[in-house]
Amino acid sequence: MSAPAEPFIAHEMAADLPDVRRARALWRNPGVVFGVAVLLIILLLAIGAAYLANVDPILLRPRFRLRAPSAIAWLGTDQFGRDVYSRVLFGARVSLFIGFAVATIAVVAGLIIGLVAGYLRLLDAILMRVMDGVMAIPNILLAIAMVTLSGAGILTVISPSPFPKSRASRGLYAASCSACAKSRM
Repeated sequence: MSAPAEPFIAHEMAADLPDVRRARALWRNPGVVFGVAVLLIILLLAIGAAYLANVDPILLRPRFRLRAPSAIAWLGTDQFGRDVYSRVLFGARVSLFIGFAVATIAVVAGLIIGLVAGYLRLLDAILMRVMDGVMAIPNILLAIAMVTLSGAGILTVISPSPFPKSRASRGLYAASCSACAKSRM
């Protein structure tokens, strides 16, 4: 009988992969660790807002308007007597939803535009010029125009935001063009 083979240790092999080395280097960066920690804290506070809030965030109490922080209202009250702490907790939910929605739409829109422009040469110049024009408009001007035209609301905030940020379309366009060129050879 031959000697037993050395046991397969997955974590030793994984340590040699470039992605794992890159991820470990990323986690050694204190800025990344701090940013992830802050995002996780905000996410946990937003999820637990219903349990952590001490007062209804919409409840109007004019008698208690503009109060300083106290044991009842931890961050004080606003001009309508609403608890600022509760409003911050519940507002985190809306902010996180908008942020994730904009990021998701931007990636999907960039993916579709970049792939279509890269694989369909007839639409290449048209789509890339349209994207250049959209990226030339500052986000704040686009947001002001959208609010003026359609009124304030979450969908008004989400709808124009991804398009100037869908710079991923450029990268996917370049990747799909090189893939097309390789397949034609």
